[in-house]
Order: sequence, then C-alpha cells, then structure tokens
Amino acid sequence: MCIFMTLGRLNRRRGASFDVMTAVTSAAFDLSQRIGEWAHAFTPSQTRMQRIRTSVRDFIGCVVAGTRRAELQPALRLAQGGSVSVWGLTDSFDPAGAALVTGTAGALLQLQDVYRPGGSHPSSPVIAAAWSALQVSAGVPAEVFLHAVAAGYEAANRIADACMPAQLLAGSSPTGTAGCIGAAVAAAKIRGLDRHGIARAVANAAFLLPATPFASMRAHGALAPLHGGLAARAGYEAASLARDASAGRRLLEGDSGGPGLIALLGGRVSLLEPELWHGETIDAVCWKFFPACFASHTAIEALLSLGHIDSTQVERVVVRRPAGLLDATVAAGPRQGGLYDRLMSIRWSLARALELGHYEYPEAIADEPSTLALARKIELIHDPELDAQSPGSVAATIEVHVSRGVRRIEYRRPAGSDPEIHRGWTAKLDEAALNRKFEQLIGRESMAPATFAQLNIL
Repeated sequence: MCIFMTLGRLNRRRGASFDVMTAVTSAAFDLSQRIGEWAHAFTPSQTRMQRIRTSVRDFIGCVVAGTRRAELQPALRLAQGGSVSVWGLTDSFDPAGAALVTGTAGALLQLQDVYRPGGSHPSSPVIAAAWSALQVSAGVPAEVFLHAVAAGYEAANRIADACMPAQLLAGSSPTGTAGCIGAAVAAAKIRGLDRHGIARAVANAAFLLPATPFASMRAHGALAPLHGGLAARAGYEAASLARDASAGRRLLEGDSGGPGLIALLGGRVSLLEPELWHGETIDAVCWKFFPACFASHTAIEALLSLGHIDSTQVERVVVRRPAGLLDATVAAGPRQGGLYDRLMSIRWSLARALELGHYEYPEAIADEPSTLALARKIELIHDPELDAQSPGSVAATIEVHVSRGVRRIEYRRPAGSDPEIHRGWTAKLDEAALNRKFEQLIGRESMAPATFAQLNIL
C-alpha cells in the first residue's frame, strides 16, 4: 500500500499521465515494451497534430522535388516493383522498396525538417515508413496516420536526444538509428499492432537499423543520402516482422550480460522514460528554407543580411563561426561536384548565395562553374569567442573583401527568434512561408496528373 501511495505522489509531482498500476508494472518490462505501451496509448495534442500535419506536407514537397533528381537512381536500383506508390513517381514498388525510395528522395535537397537537439531528420525515416504501411493497410483514416507519425517522431527524437552528442562524436548519424526506431513505431501503429506488437517492432528495429557511418557524410559520398531511406526501409520491415517474431528482449538497454543499443550509441538509458513522453519534442522540430546542411544555415543568413554584393568583385570571404559537431562535414568540399557534395559544403552554399543574392530552391541548387570558383575564395575560421553564446542561439561573423573595401557583419540570432528576412529555418508554424516552399517544391506546371491524387492524404 505504501509503495502505491509513494508512486502515486511521484507521478503527480512529475505530471505523468499514466496510472499507478502502469508505473508499477512498467518496471518489469524491458525498454522496448515500455515504448510499446507508451506508443499504443499516445495521443498528441491538437497543436502538435497540426505541426505533424505540416511536417508531412513539407516532406511530401521534398519527396516530389527529389524524385526529379538523377541522384535518386541508387535507391531506385534497390527497390523492386510492386503496388506501393511514391509521391511524384508514376512507378510503384514493393512496400520496403517504396519506403527506401521515399525516404531518400525526401532528403536529396537537404530541405527536410530537422530536430536540432538530437541532430537528426525524423521525417525521412518516419514518414516514409508510415506511408508504405498506410498503403498496405486497408481503411486507415488520415487521423490514425498522423497519430502514428507523431508517435514515431517523439520516439525517434527522444532516442536521438539520449545519444547526443556521443553518437555523432563516435561517428554515427542519429537519423539512421533513432530514426529507424521511430519508423518502426509509426509503421507498427498503422499496421494495427497492439502494445506488445509495437514493442516487438522496436526490438526488431534495434536489430535491423543501419549504423550510418558519419565518415560517408564527411567524404560527401554519393550514397550518403540513402541513409534516411535505409532507416525507413528497416523500420518498415521491423514492423512487418513484428506480427510473428521478435529480435529479443532488452536490446535497447542491455542486461547483466552486456550493453544494449543505447550504450553502443554512447547514450544514457536513464534519459529514456517513455511514461513521461507527451510529444514535447515535436515542438522543437524546425522546418528549413535553405537547401543546405543545417550547419551552414547561420552563415548563409549572416551573409544575406549584408545586402547586395557584386560577386564578381569579391576577392576574399572570411567566415568566423563557433565550434560545431558538423564542422568537418560542411567544411569539406565541394570535391566531386554532385548535388550532395554541393549542398553539404558551406563554402559552396555561401558562394551560391553571394551570386544570387538569395538562397532559395530551385535556383540555389544549380551547378555553375562560377560558384565553385567563388567557393575557393571562402575561408572558414573557428572563433572561440562565439562558443560562449547562449544555449540555442546561433552566431557568425562574416567579412567580404571586395575591390573597394570590406563589408562586415556580426550576426547573432538569439534562441527562439526568427529574422524578418533571409530566414533559413524556423520552429514557428508559419503556414504562409511553408505553403510557398511547398509550391516551389512540387512545381505544379511540371507535375504528373497522378501526383495530385497522391497528395490528398491529409
């Protein structure tokens, strides 16, 4: 009796929404089972449902635009024919292959949403796997689809959080790992699995997920954009297998015999308390407007804030930035000249913004020899003084040396604020700006008629 009363007081103090009996019995479950219990009962608030609806629409636009790129070919080669469609394509694929193609296409332009605290992109694995699961599950309402995506986002974000920054420092991307588990949660809910089935899907995802070496991203490898799609495929397959089999118990947290997945990723199991998850991480998801790695966005905002500069008169550009986990990734290149190589290079992105006077799709991604030549004039410097910025804020100092002098800006963007112009990303639900982005991405004039039907899922 005293145990029940103590747990009851603890739950009220923490603001938990589950009952005392659930708290008592959850101790007997492994972490996969606890996530399954949570995900089965999870109902996001209407405000968070709207944010998820916005992320789905935003991702659809990214997928449609990505399907027009030749860089999608590696994913297409891995997918088999079938009955599951991909937004923007007339061909259809087997469900796992469609998840792979969808997740890859949505990441090609570096415009998919981002969860900053976890350093991950939940949309590519979670929405792609959910879309495949929806098409093989009869009669699933749009509301159930959105609930499943919301649960997938929350699970992926929480696991990415628990493993930051150790996972990135160890050389692995949370989009592929945490994203795969979120994808399994979403697909399992759409397939109608109960809490035990979702738990099996989570354990299966821990077994099947791609390790996603970050070295490929630093090298700007041509296959690097596949990692979100590979996570989507593995997440879908994890949910499909969960009806009949499980990879085992305690795969996430380990047991007395050895560590589990979270330890392998450098994370802390103690940070994962599914009973206390209410969708808060969904509030921190940001939508991007610059087709570039998120680590380049602050410098692009700073440069554009200088106003018009004649790029033909530029002699040298000096960019001072705080230290960042992705510095080695964006500072490298461009080397090969491919789309991923360009968009992952801060030098190339800044040079393109200088030339255009803006940095918007589709002009921003065009491959021009003049951009590469200008990129060679950009110097990146770590400024230790900028490391002391307030948590969540971003900063950069840029000097543009032209034939007649120097243009300089000390750019500071406090946490939670949005610039009035030249905004690279936002956590605020700006429907007007996101609608403009969506229209730019889908390019209605060139869109196949069949794609219009695919868009009507919400």
